Amino acid sequence: EVNKFDCSEGTLYYEQGGYCNWADQVTCETTRMPSYEPTVSPSSTEPTYEPTQLDIEAGVFYPNFNTGTCSGDGNFPKNVGRQYLFSNAANCCDKYFPTNRKNCLKASEPTPPPAPAEGSEWYPDYANDSCKND
Repeated sequence: EVNKFDCSEGTLYYEQGGYCNWADQVTCETTRMPSYEPTVSPSSTEPTYEPTQLDIEAGVFYPNFNTGTCSGDGNFPKNVGRQYLFSNAANCCDKYFPTNRKNCLKASEPTPPPAPAEGSEWYPDYANDSCKND
């Protein structure tokens, strides 16, 4: 059972729903967005001189607190903080769902295409400008 002490940083426990959710999607009488303190040490020993850009075209994973998984469907909430966006599912699952990592990673895998039934392979029919599977 999820309680208010199980929620990841940046999320709040939504009592009516019984789950953790984005802080800006929970109605309460406290601060709507969390405040973050700076880290004590740098994240890298080598200076980058400019922010590292996240390649959104290559796919972005974000935590879905309703399902306890990370999703790469591109439907992350508007104005979501950079700390919630990851270039791969593993980093997202490690950060927000470490106790559910196996299920999180499995749910983040793309669905494989269905295998064609025997004799039903499609091929182009250039003469009729269509595809056939006879």
